[in-house]
Amino acid sequence: MLEIAFIILAALIVLFGLCAFAAVRSGYEDDDTGEPEEAGEETQDEDEASENAAREARVEERRRKREKRRAEKAAAQKAEAERIAAEKAASAAEAFEKASEPRSELQSEPQSEPQGGPRNEPQGDVGATRRIELPKDMAEEPEPKDTPACDDLDKTRKVTKEELKQLRAAAAVDSAEAPEEPAVGSDYDGVRDGEDDDDDEGGINPVPFIIGGAVALAVLGGVAFGLVRGDIFKKNDGLVHEPKTVTATVSNIVQESEFMGTIKSETPDVRSFAAAGKVKSVNAAEGDHVQKGQTLYVLDSSAIEERISLLRQRLNNAKTTRETTVEDETSVKAGSSGAVTVLNFDEGDSVSSGDVIAQIANVSDYRVTLDFDAEDTGTVNNGDAADVSIGGDVVSGTVTNVKLVDEEEDEVPLYRLTISFRGGEAGAQAGATVNGAKSLGTASVAAGNRTSSTVRATATGRISDLRVEEGGSVSEGDVVAVITTSRSVTETDTDELQAKDLNLQIEQLESELANYTLKADTGGYLQKLYLKAGDNAAVNMQAAVIIPDGSLYLDVALDEKDSDLTVPAVARFTLLKTAESGVPDEAWQNVDLFAERSGIMDSVAPSAEEPDSFSGHIDIDDQTGLVEGMNAKVSVVTYSAYDALLLPKELVKDGRVTVWRAQKAEEVPVKTGITTDDGYVEIVGGITAVDKVVTGEALEDEK
Repeated sequence: MLEIAFIILAALIVLFGLCAFAAVRSGYEDDDTGEPEEAGEETQDEDEASENAAREARVEERRRKREKRRAEKAAAQKAEAERIAAEKAASAAEAFEKASEPRSELQSEPQSEPQGGPRNEPQGDVGATRRIELPKDMAEEPEPKDTPACDDLDKTRKVTKEELKQLRAAAAVDSAEAPEEPAVGSDYDGVRDGEDDDDDEGGINPVPFIIGGAVALAVLGGVAFGLVRGDIFKKNDGLVHEPKTVTATVSNIVQESEFMGTIKSETPDVRSFAAAGKVKSVNAAEGDHVQKGQTLYVLDSSAIEERISLLRQRLNNAKTTRETTVEDETSVKAGSSGAVTVLNFDEGDSVSSGDVIAQIANVSDYRVTLDFDAEDTGTVNNGDAADVSIGGDVVSGTVTNVKLVDEEEDEVPLYRLTISFRGGEAGAQAGATVNGAKSLGTASVAAGNRTSSTVRATATGRISDLRVEEGGSVSEGDVVAVITTSRSVTETDTDELQAKDLNLQIEQLESELANYTLKADTGGYLQKLYLKAGDNAAVNMQAAVIIPDGSLYLDVALDEKDSDLTVPAVARFTLLKTAESGVPDEAWQNVDLFAERSGIMDSVAPSAEEPDSFSGHIDIDDQTGLVEGMNAKVSVVTYSAYDALLLPKELVKDGRVTVWRAQKAEEVPVKTGITTDDGYVEIVGGITAVDKVVTGEALEDEK
């Protein structure tokens, strides 16, 4: 199709060139007979014949020159027309534009010269875009300004009446300057008259040929262009016409399904009586929230309590008692070492707890001051070691004070040293040795630091043993005194066999007595109380039902088609009050029927109650106020996707979409997900969010 269109277009261009050439040639042929009309009449004289002959000769010569000039001009214009036709054959659109340009650009007007002025210059450009220079011998006489050659180069421009008048006036001037012409009625005159008639009225006008050719070229060129355009679009190897497209919508999608559900308990706590008797009191009410260990029922236990009382009396009668006195001894010890300076009690005295028995003084160290020969001791400093001799015992000491004493100028100097030591006795005589030198004599021992402590009685009683004397020495932890305390003790003599039997019976009855009080084993909602005060209870009879805290769940009834729900799944529900639920009105008053609650469906299993059906288990987030048996309207999220790609479902046909890529349409297979209620299909794979999907309407338009 594309090749045929180009052939048609080229043929049209050649046809247009031939039409233009024929029109130009016809104009020049007509111009040869179109001489300007000569004005004026000459008076005929006697030798009219001879003059006519001479005139005919001149006219014939002039005619030959004119034919030669016009032939050369026609040849030049013919070559120009052929060049223009060749250029237009290169491009139909460009040829059409160039064919119309000279009409808008031709601006030259015929110019008139003053009477008697030169007339051998061209009157303007033949065309605005190209000038043609004529040979000098062809410029002897001005050419007519309404020549068909001008109309051939500018097919769409017509000469106005005003321009035609100017051209004819210029032609009249040329005729006036020419030699005399034959008179009217001569052979030549007749020919010129005919030429003037043909030029003005009977000549062929080339403008209709040019306009007709242009219109035909435009119409047929448009048809060819339409064929070319359609073929290019179909083959996608040229011009590009992008159809209407859309991109996938990016959105979050959530698909939910609605079901009916019932609040149930995982492990309801059913409480039963462990003893038989009449219900004495009921300490809770249905719908209450009870705590673990809270009393629910109390049965009448007066009979068993009487039996326990009688057994205890018999046990007391089986026992005999006697009282004896027992003495306990308590030792009082010294808290520190030292000498007993005060003793306040004697042996046998009675004391009370806290009384001061004795005081003990503690001397931490002793000291003695002695003189030494300085030459024997050498240099002595504080802190030097010393040996102190007391009554034959030697104890270690330390020099604490050094003083140099000069008795007389001619005598050896003395050291007076103070030595501290432990284990001495105040007033005793002691000597010492320092640096191997003995002291010059002895001196009395003086006591150093002194502390005291108190010994107190730790019990009330009699001092049965006093083990220290006043002035004596004691060490830390020594027993100072022993206090004896007397107390009375009641002893019971029992028949062991009888007492053992009685105690066993009492224990059994007390264990049974605990069964007469029924308590809650767990905290939760008290759903049911089966008895009231005054009713008779039997062993293992159901007494109450407690729904433990946190044990409620939502049981959802599912059809077989919903049994493949993906779990876990998010669920939302609102309570639905119905008369069939059996839940008391007091329980409904504690909940908000319009509040939306949430949970997670964590399992789907075949229903144990109905065959060919399934149950969904929803773990409830907030169980406040919920009661087993309440109904609910449930919405379960069966599918969700974030940033999903969505397309209108009519654009997806047999798992494929048409995508505009690389300036052409192509079908692409896609993987689809769910279809939304508003008519969109989820695209899981195959295209991206930036791909342009061709709409169905655009595809129909292109077809």
